[in-house]
Amino acid sequence: MKQNYELSYLISPQLSNEGASDILRQVNDAIQEKEGVVFDSQLPRKFSLAYPIQKENEAWLQITYFSLEPGQLAEVEKKLKETKEIFRSLILKRKPVKMAPLMQPLTVLTEKIKPIEAREPSQKVDLEEIEKKLEEILGQNELK
Repeated sequence: MKQNYELSYLISPQLSNEGASDILRQVNDAIQEKEGVVFDSQLPRKFSLAYPIQKENEAWLQITYFSLEPGQLAEVEKKLKETKEIFRSLILKRKPVKMAPLMQPLTVLTEKIKPIEAREPSQKVDLEEIEKKLEEILGQNELK
């Protein structure tokens, strides 16, 4: 069963952009010779290094994502070490990407919503009666 990997490697800054791209093609070909599948290869980018490697302060950085049988990985690593333009390389095992489940569509109500009927108050209250009751209540509170 094939495993997903991420390969990062530093290429000599003495090479031109085309030369770094040639190294990229060589590495991709080495992976494909071992029946691997290259998912994505970013174009090489030139970076300043934090410390010198082989007396160089800059290098081309290349990152490649691929899948390969685990038994074939050692042969790809050997090919990387044989290429003198590659300063350092690192291969990381990647977890497969899981797709998020699709969202369920919202359910539509099949019943119609019944409007609430406005009801007439059972007893009509006269405003004068309410005022009298309020005065009685307020008058009692003032006495206390």
